[in-house]
Amino acid sequence: MTRKQALTAAMMLVSDAAVHKKLEEILNEMPFTKWSEATVFDTVDQFVIENGRAPTVREFDKRGMPPHP
Repeated sequence: MTRKQALTAAMMLVSDAAVHKKLEEILNEMPFTKWSEATVFDTVDQFVIENGRAPTVREFDKRGMPPHP
């Protein structure tokens, strides 16, 4: 399960509107600016889930993808 999937699942379980709104804000701000190994793998995994394939080099230049030096 990716972090995005976990947040989406948590939002379905939360009945408090304020908590739900904050979780939605976090979801919309993902990924965060600091890239750890875990967040890089998580982001690529999420891309594969959403697109059914691995990202191309050019797709790493898009917003929300980790840098590829």
